[in-house]
Amino acid sequence: MSYIGKHYSNFQILASTSLEYKTIREYQNFIAFHHEVKQIVPSHDVNKNFKLLKHLKTNYPDLEIEIMENEACIPGCPNRMFHASINLDIHDEINNDFCLSGSYCTRFCMPVIDKQPFKSVTGTTHIFPWDIEEYSKTGINNFKFTGRDAYLGNFEGCLERFSIYLKGIDNIKNIQDYPLSCFTHHLSGSPVLNKLTVKEYKKYLPDIKHFVKFGHLCASMCGTECRYCYKCAEKIQKVFDKKQQEERKRTAPVCIKGGF
Repeated sequence: MSYIGKHYSNFQILASTSLEYKTIREYQNFIAFHHEVKQIVPSHDVNKNFKLLKHLKTNYPDLEIEIMENEACIPGCPNRMFHASINLDIHDEINNDFCLSGSYCTRFCMPVIDKQPFKSVTGTTHIFPWDIEEYSKTGINNFKFTGRDAYLGNFEGCLERFSIYLKGIDNIKNIQDYPLSCFTHHLSGSPVLNKLTVKEYKKYLPDIKHFVKFGHLCASMCGTECRYCYKCAEKIQKVFDKKQQEERKRTAPVCIKGGF
């Protein structure tokens, strides 16, 4: 990167989210070392750290900041750096069983999501369409959809999901009947979360304004001193369970006593 910046100034250098930088010092040092960088995509774990994002934008007004809005990996995944660095050309038995990129999230991240589906949708670092406006207030207007590999075999389906997302930014009424999982890449295959529509469950989701005030504390307090997202998940669980019970009553077979 330094070599290209020095000898080929006509190249535009963009810093990927794969760098996984999460602190102001990391960015200060990185930008000092690589002042030729034109754009950074912060780790999606800091998507709701508005203090960090605001300070980056204030201190580096000419640096474009792009946000990954639907990363498939779980928030706080301890193996993300290893996952990103795996050499896909290695096909030994161990690598095939545990390390191939295509199977990694399926093998490690998805079981976590399936075990705690409601916590996965409330504790996610995903940015929903109705949250975009809050980022624009900080001067951040560039967003990225994840998953070059997600397009394989379902390119039209991916484009349709992106289109739905954009319609939701224009007007939330356009997406009221779509499931929440439609806007969260790593939740799209969950049969439970596919039943949670925007109209019914949006009001139980964490409010983005909560993170404007407290998002910088998530890295050190989530699940300990702060259980805001957990409480939101519990509310969704109760509403969902009640709806499922009502549905079972409506569809239960009717027994008629008596006969010939």
